[in-house]
Amino acid sequence: MSVQKIQVRSPWLASVTGTTGDSTEVRLFLWNDPDSIPIDPQYTLSKDIIDTDVYYDVSPYAREYISHLAYSEISAGYQTATVTEYCYLTVKTYKNDVLQNTLEYICFDGYAYYEDGYNSVASVIMCEEGEYYVKESENSGGIFVYNNGVGTWTANYTGLTSGGTTSTNITGTVGYVPLLLNTYSSEGNTLEIKFNGSTQKTFTATTECEAKYTPVECDFVNNFGVWQRIIFFKVRKDNININTTEYKMYPSSVNYNPSDNITQRFNTNAEQRTTLNTGWVREGYSEVIQQLMLSEKVLLDGVPVNVDTKSVEKFTHLNDNNINYTIDFLHSYNLINYVL
Repeated sequence: MSVQKIQVRSPWLASVTGTTGDSTEVRLFLWNDPDSIPIDPQYTLSKDIIDTDVYYDVSPYAREYISHLAYSEISAGYQTATVTEYCYLTVKTYKNDVLQNTLEYICFDGYAYYEDGYNSVASVIMCEEGEYYVKESENSGGIFVYNNGVGTWTANYTGLTSGGTTSTNITGTVGYVPLLLNTYSSEGNTLEIKFNGSTQKTFTATTECEAKYTPVECDFVNNFGVWQRIIFFKVRKDNININTTEYKMYPSSVNYNPSDNITQRFNTNAEQRTTLNTGWVREGYSEVIQQLMLSEKVLLDGVPVNVDTKSVEKFTHLNDNNINYTIDFLHSYNLINYVL
């Protein structure tokens, strides 16, 4: 039975067709690798048909079984994905207590755009193709692929200067290969993801040697629901914003101590904010920035943050000779630890 890849930050609808008054039910079976389908469903949903079709959105239930903590580095070969970063879902549909259909899915915490329409199917190569800028001689992040076991998937590298070639087999169900292979870490490379020898997507890893600033690695969960890395090469600015509550206090006695506070601060803490710049990038980089801004999981050099920028202009070379994106990040915790 074919297992279909779906994105569950957008609705995914299971349908039952019948006539007015028919009772319908869906049973949802959810699990992560290396487990198998449970005996009993975790959720059972039901409703009656009013017209000819009834729909169930199964995506919120799948999201409960997916979590992203941190990206694991890779510089060569192939690595399987963390099993909590995706889940399996079997949907059994019933009409008048009779089994109608059994649907098999592998779920990722990604999303479709409005213009993609209903139950949109995304690529199994889980990154937008194009040119990416990486730190010279360092890890670049990975390109994730879902392999359903039909046919042969390979990652084919070509050095940008030397022209050398290297090929890696993509053998697991869900895993990733490095964007920049360590063999070509100083020169950069192209990466072609091929299925049965036919190129499906092409990526270019262009190495940058930043002499003045310290580049920042930004790992985020993209619209496909997997980790993606971009590098902010240029100016970084950090600041803190203090939050506090102030009260006017009465002196402890008539003969008070002048060193005592009359205005006293309580519950004082601070938020940390970081502003980063990409440096000069290609015109199509706006899609990458858009996915970053829509992400619900972002790390800066391994530190959890939230994107605080709410609006950016999508630059084009027609209007802007040089394209640089400036993004604000708010650290996702207070400076003073108050977690119990």
